[in-house]
Amino acid sequence: WNAPHDFRRPRSLTLTERIYKFALHKAITEPLQELMLQNAIDIFKTHYDLGEVLDAKELTGGYNNDSFALTADRDDHQVKYVVRRYNPRITEKEVKFEHALINHLNENGFDLAAGILPTTGGDTYVKEKQTTAGQTTIIYWAVFEYLQGEERYTWTDTDIAPDDLISAAGVLARLHQAGSNFRKPP
Repeated sequence: WNAPHDFRRPRSLTLTERIYKFALHKAITEPLQELMLQNAIDIFKTHYDLGEVLDAKELTGGYNNDSFALTADRDDHQVKYVVRRYNPRITEKEVKFEHALINHLNENGFDLAAGILPTTGGDTYVKEKQTTAGQTTIIYWAVFEYLQGEERYTWTDTDIAPDDLISAAGVLARLHQAGSNFRKPP
């Protein structure tokens, strides 16, 4: 390998090049996002008995998994859910661990972790095989209760009020108390 001798910064893209790059990115990503959203709706309809889907949208801001907010009509009430598509690198053992921990926390009085809703078969997740270009990948899906909240602090807005710090310490203590006797699943 011959290292280039010109270490100058690459030239900036022109406005036309940037617009083209943006349009190309949008043309590729929007259909994929629509496909994943439809897949989330299909998983919800096929494997869960939680009502008729009224609305669905992608939730942004996550770093590892893809999440979707679904609103369903259940017994003449609108109920919100979160459908999670786990990152393909996540293993079944990791999904089982997470679900066992969340269920344990909820069963021990910790109500700040969204509950996991069972499939019609009683499982806590759906295992889906996807084949692309001859390559098979296992994707895990789960449906969670929707927890309403507010984003009061961000990575850039970090001025936390003293009362919120005290509250966070109390929540952390409750989490540790509820999880103190957790045993990981086999």
